[in-house]
Amino acid sequence: ALRSPQSNVLADIAAAATRDPELAELQQAYLSRRRAAAARLAEQMQRSGALRDDISSAEVVDLVVGPLFYRRFHAQRPMTAEQIRAHADLMFVLLAPGSAPFGRDEPRSGS
Repeated sequence: ALRSPQSNVLADIAAAATRDPELAELQQAYLSRRRAAAARLAEQMQRSGALRDDISSAEVVDLVVGPLFYRRFHAQRPMTAEQIRAHADLMFVLLAPGSAPFGRDEPRSGS
């Protein structure tokens, strides 16, 4: 869950990296490896038909992970493991093949 001591260290590193270019480089290298691994997983899921393929794997990672990081590090609202699972379930519904297309001028219900 995003309440662990490790998440506190990540928050501290992110804050310190804004003031320390060397630490910022280390943080970027660490995050780049993690993002690349997540993107590879998203690509595998897209190839298998589990995820839509009309958005990039990088966008999939942003959509899945972005809200978690926002809540933990900006809103100071850590999520429980149950909330993280519910978020993942919702993202997989939204990112499923056949779900509404992104970035198209199609009418939305209720608008």
